Amino acid sequence: MQTHPMWCGGLTPSARAASTLLGVLALSPVPLARNAAQATAAYARVLPTVSLGTGILEFDPSGDQPFRGYAARAGVELNHFLDVTLTGQFWADLEGLRGRAIHLEGLYYPMRRPRVAPYVLIGIGHFGVSRVPGSTRGTFRGRATAFGLGLHARVWGAWGLRVEGLVRIDDMALDDELRGFIGYAPAIPAANFAGPWRFVEPAYALKFATPFSKRGAAALTMALVHWHIPSSFDTRAVLIMPGARWSSLGPRLYAQAGPLVSVMVEGPDDGVRGGLQFEVGGRLVGGRVAATCGLGWMWLSRAPDPVTRDPGRDQHGLLAHVGIGF
Repeated sequence: MQTHPMWCGGLTPSARAASTLLGVLALSPVPLARNAAQATAAYARVLPTVSLGTGILEFDPSGDQPFRGYAARAGVELNHFLDVTLTGQFWADLEGLRGRAIHLEGLYYPMRRPRVAPYVLIGIGHFGVSRVPGSTRGTFRGRATAFGLGLHARVWGAWGLRVEGLVRIDDMALDDELRGFIGYAPAIPAANFAGPWRFVEPAYALKFATPFSKRGAAALTMALVHWHIPSSFDTRAVLIMPGARWSSLGPRLYAQAGPLVSVMVEGPDDGVRGGLQFEVGGRLVGGRVAATCGLGWMWLSRAPDPVTRDPGRDQHGLLAHVGIGF
């Protein structure tokens, strides 16, 4: 059995076991064609974020001594729960070495974005060191990963401060880091999405995959979500998404498609909706445990609701995910 957290984690036919998705972080249902203007407004919630900062790195190859570095970050706020950013860092002196790193990072806000908001950070990228003039120390470079906790506080409008503590694996070095940023991160207003369905909190899921050929696998995702339907009800639902997966995009990338069933405890259609789902994703690190992420699209067919007199327009939406696979 292969690993692959929901939308997250590229699965290869040689991988085994199950993967656990920590957060289904963005689903924005919007109606099909006839409400195109409203759909465009819903996607306008994607906002830019930028930060500049400094940090202290305890660099393992230099005896865990602290060294000052500088960092710059830019990305987008996808929704109330998730930022996706690119972060570059530079250390001028790591005791005879210069260091550089670049990370693709996901910032997950479990309590959404109040004025002071904690978050979880997962990063994957590249780290390398070169000699300063006159140094004889050995150089190295390779894959880098990071996991940490942070706190963001808006001080003046969209401008604010961030503090982060991280554990890093820089190639083969296990390092600790404390970072601080000044940055721009506008508050996301409460959105009134076009269409009657929306998520009111992150969802959680398990995803499994079993290879049936060198590049193909049978996959199954099971997710617990919380739907909110204005003027009707709030309800929990289970999304069941079987599908076929192809890894011909590369050893760590995949594409998947299949049917989708949403099972609720109430509502029209006896609480059951059917549709289709498609996703692309990747496994961000190697080894037995891996950070995974991806982006998916879903479509649901809806029957008319005799209680709310909703005409039963079909719905579609985007889902962004991060998780841990094993």
